[in-house]
Parts: sequence; C-alpha cells; structure tokens
Amino acid sequence: MKEALISLLHLNVQNVLAFTPISSIFKIGAYKSFSKISYVVQFANFTSNQPVFEAMEMFDQIHIIDFDIGLGVQWYSLMQVLALRSNGVPSLKVTAIVSPLTCDEFEINIAQEELNQSTKDINMSFELNVLRIESLNTHLCPLSVQFYDNEAIVVYMPLSCFQTTHHCFPQSFAL
Repeated sequence: MKEALISLLHLNVQNVLAFTPISSIFKIGAYKSFSKISYVVQFANFTSNQPVFEAMEMFDQIHIIDFDIGLGVQWYSLMQVLALRSNGVPSLKVTAIVSPLTCDEFEINIAQEELNQSTKDINMSFELNVLRIESLNTHLCPLSVQFYDNEAIVVYMPLSCFQTTHHCFPQSFAL
C-alpha cells in the first residue's frame, strides 16, 4: 500500500491543474450551489455513513483515515448521528492523507475550520491531523499517526481516488 501511495508522487505535475485560492473558492461555491439545488450529495453521504455509524456505535473513540478529505463535508451527517447516540457522544479524530496533487493548504484549512465548527456545535471532541503522502517515504512516518487500542478505525478511500490516478498504482491496486 505504501508503494502504491508513494507512486502518486511520481505523477507528471504538468498534467494536473494548479491549485489557487480562487480555484478553491470556485470549487466550494459550485459544491454549495449543487448541494442547494440537489439533495444527491447529502443523501449519498448519509447512506454511505449509515453502515459506519452502525459499526462504530459502541466505541467512544473513532479514528477515520481519510484519503479524500476535500472539504470534509462527507462527515457532517456521521457527526450529527453520532451526537444523538444514547450511549454518549464519542470523540472523533480524522487523519487526512493528502497529496500536493489532490489537495492544497487552502482547502485543508477550510475543511479544518468547518469540521471544527461542526463538532463544536454538537459538543464533540475533534482532532484533525494531516499526513502528507510524501512523508510516507521517511523514517518518521510510523510516528505521524497514533492509534489507540480502544478506538475504532475507519478507512475512507472512495473510488474517486482512483479516477485520475489509476495508471499510477501497481496492477494489484488497479480497479
């Protein structure tokens, strides 16, 4: 898995559109506009989070490893349902695995602000850690992410992660 992720670093950077704050603002605006006129996004997030909620129902600490954090909106419905649990609100930690080719600092900051505010509104303990793919090739990587015995681990790696980069993964990872 490490080799497949590291291979993302060897993409031809010229084939990827450069991130700018303005392009990120347009992306956010387009997403919000689409969400207002269509409930497809919210429905998709809710239905994909339902099995996660059911599997994590008995845990007090949940750790999500997210390979496609984007703006973090995929976690809002899960947070809301977790906040209504009869056995109390769990703590939530998200480790976002990001690449300079798929996510920029501006988007990460926006995601962090939005997720922090959302969890604050429902009184949920929250932590967001960002792990850059390029750090996986260093000897410090094992210290970058901490796992605890009593936390549930969720790995979020949607198929969309492979749409633009499928040719970079070894054959065993191709879909």
